[in-house]
Amino acid sequence: MTKNLIICFVTALFFGIHPMRVETVAWISDRKDLLLCLFFISSVISYTYYSLKKTTFFYLLSLFLFLLALLSKTVGVTLPLILILLDYFFNRKFGRKLILEKLPFLCLAFIFGLIAIAARQSYQPELLETQIEFKFLETVLVGIYRLVFYYFSRTITPLNTSSLYPNGFGTDILPENILIYSSTIILLAFSGVILVSAKHTRKIVFGSLFFIITLMPVFKVYNLGLSADRFSYLPLIGLFYLAGEAFAFLYHKKKLRCVIIISLFLINLFFSFITWNRCYVWKDSLSLINDAIKNYPTVPGLHFIRGNTFFIRQDYPNAVLNYSKAIELYPDQKEAYRYRGRSYVKIKDYSNAISDFTKILDSNPEDIEPYIYRSFSYYKKKAFKKAWEDVIKAENLGGEIDPEFIQVLKRNYKRPETTRQKNTLKNDSDTD
Repeated sequence: MTKNLIICFVTALFFGIHPMRVETVAWISDRKDLLLCLFFISSVISYTYYSLKKTTFFYLLSLFLFLLALLSKTVGVTLPLILILLDYFFNRKFGRKLILEKLPFLCLAFIFGLIAIAARQSYQPELLETQIEFKFLETVLVGIYRLVFYYFSRTITPLNTSSLYPNGFGTDILPENILIYSSTIILLAFSGVILVSAKHTRKIVFGSLFFIITLMPVFKVYNLGLSADRFSYLPLIGLFYLAGEAFAFLYHKKKLRCVIIISLFLINLFFSFITWNRCYVWKDSLSLINDAIKNYPTVPGLHFIRGNTFFIRQDYPNAVLNYSKAIELYPDQKEAYRYRGRSYVKIKDYSNAISDFTKILDSNPEDIEPYIYRSFSYYKKKAFKKAWEDVIKAENLGGEIDPEFIQVLKRNYKRPETTRQKNTLKNDSDTD
């Protein structure tokens, strides 16, 4: 695309040291984004060689690399649009040949897109049911907000990066959030600048659209999912390319050359320092969630996640504190009551455990698990009758009770036979 070494150097430098790259590199589970970027960019390079040399080998290589990119992560479906953007950048004449060239890429993108949608709906139905559904206009507005204030602004000033970013929006607060509409105004202003620049150069259009197009899969049709630094790993190449073009342009101004070199050096130090410190955030699960809570202390879901982290580590007192904070911020978070109740059982605070499990059952009397845990808590408080009543309710709902617990409870409480036990006795008599 360019033989200018300054552009290549600045683009590669920012790609390597920017703080928003840490998540993808440090988190082993995100290796798929590294593979996606490798095959995606390799496919673009191969297509560029094909465009310049008209060699079928590079075209087939580009198509094969695109397939590998899709196998790495399906957000690579945007590549056909990037290839069209490359045709625009190289000023290739639009015609039937260009359309036919893209058909194999479009077919692969379509097939993998359908597979991704089907897999998501079948593998995560409960997740889809819990996510917020936005109307079309709301989806566009929130998407623009995230584009401007989550990704673009953090690229320039990565001071407020976080290991987790909360969704932060419900449909009831959209009209009240001034940032939603200010981001739209900012985007329209930038769009105007891009359109004006198109009369003089194609570079700004290319870099900007590369950023937006490759980020598009993050913004779902019905909901906007999570925001995370890893989603920007590939898209930011477009902005880094523009930064490289800007530095190269200013570097050739002799009066500004010294200032540009010093500025690049200072930016390099600034980004490197933040990136180095961000690496420590990815030490373990607790350091990750602590970093997120430091940035978003009023988000209940983050305290719930930290509570789960302590629960897994068997640090039940700290788990209780975090579940309690989550409930304080969002009293209707039933799962926080569930896990806080479990934690109370572990620290033998059975009175509070009973209270939490009762809270869950008040809203959902068909939930089996709270009956089982509450039965055990009643037993420990020697409320044997209430313990047995919960056993009956759990069994009638199809719950499996530990036989040893049944025997222990049987020795302490003379109880009526449950429906399941009556059926067992009947079957035994029929056999005799």
